Amino acid sequence: MVVWTGMLKIIAGLALGFFFRKIKVLDDRSTSAMSSLTLNAACPCLIFSSIVSMDSSCKGDVGLLMIIGVAIYVFLAAAGLITSRLLAGSSKSLFYMYLALILFGQVGFMGFPLAEAFYGVLGVSYMGILNIHFTVLMFTLGIYLISKSAGRSASFDPKKMINSSTVGIVISVSLFMFDVRVPELILAPINFIGQLMSPLAMIIVGSTLAAYPLKKMFSNPKYYVVAVLRLAVLPAIAFLVLHRLYGTSALTVVSTISIGVPPAATITMMAVTYGGDSETASLCSSLTTILSIITIPLLWLFMNSL
Repeated sequence: MVVWTGMLKIIAGLALGFFFRKIKVLDDRSTSAMSSLTLNAACPCLIFSSIVSMDSSCKGDVGLLMIIGVAIYVFLAAAGLITSRLLAGSSKSLFYMYLALILFGQVGFMGFPLAEAFYGVLGVSYMGILNIHFTVLMFTLGIYLISKSAGRSASFDPKKMINSSTVGIVISVSLFMFDVRVPELILAPINFIGQLMSPLAMIIVGSTLAAYPLKKMFSNPKYYVVAVLRLAVLPAIAFLVLHRLYGTSALTVVSTISIGVPPAATITMMAVTYGGDSETASLCSSLTTILSIITIPLLWLFMNSL
């Protein structure tokens, strides 16, 4: 029931953004402004509050999760490079966008509530560690891929690693590892702002989606390929490997969830911000999010059947 409730919240956010765009409350300018607010304020606050709030008993698993996180993205990159080349054909713009959609999932605002539903505070802590990989790569490699999808002459710039989210990671991980307790007077407002990310991200995706005909979302077979790969094939393979190593443990399940979530809404927000292919990002992400209402409960049943 908790999983279904979480899914319905996400769909409600999409619907709200879609409706407000249709009745002209939102437009390109306001959607772009919300994207900037979410990326530069809500996202880093969510990351900071989740990491510094982790239980100190999780320190022993931090190293292992960091290794697993690296392996996950190597696995996703390999699958993404092959699939994106097949789906995009000669289009370089689509190649970079499909690669981003396969590589980056909604680890933050969707992964956290699912991990909490399955394993409580422990699940959130594990997902917080895996979210470090997502954030570092999203705000470096992700920006590069989305810039390339816009046809820009982009190059990997190490300076792009210095942003509000990566700075938040360095500070929060340092505080956590050295057992520095953040006063509630400081943590409470940061957590409050971080909680804006989930609803804002979904409203942005819904608003961007409303700018395009719905027929495009359901009629493009390539979007279904991305959905099946991200929601079923890749998480199933990862689970079987992790299950052989660690059994059906919290570590295995949470790691699998981080792969089996839809493409990150951050991709759409960045596409809007950097002028990338926001149409493909929004339509593919929205279709996959809708389908995840069915696939995530099925994935949970699959993991508990072994």
